[in-house]
Amino acid sequence: MSFHGRKQKMANMRKRYGLLEQHGYEVLDGKQLTDEDILRLLELYNALYLQKYSMYNPQFNERFFALALKKGILQLHAIRKNGRIDAVLGYFCRNGVMTQ
Repeated sequence: MSFHGRKQKMANMRKRYGLLEQHGYEVLDGKQLTDEDILRLLELYNALYLQKYSMYNPQFNERFFALALKKGILQLHAIRKNGRIDAVLGYFCRNGVMTQ
């Protein structure tokens, strides 16, 4: 990727973060998530991967998310507004491949 391409990507990312903050969202990384957030993480996962897509997707529980937070098994990021997490992203990398 060229210098100009990287510069444009960074500008776009800053703009998106600005929009989140403009609308009252706080961007969180995994270190900022707490045990109190686990139920919401599980609720969001279940709503998307099980209820919307397929019950054949992995069915995690609270213990899995607690372990993922404690041990850093997943890279977790979330956005919160008015004390409520509205979105979460979890992924891991193995052998140069990222899996969400």
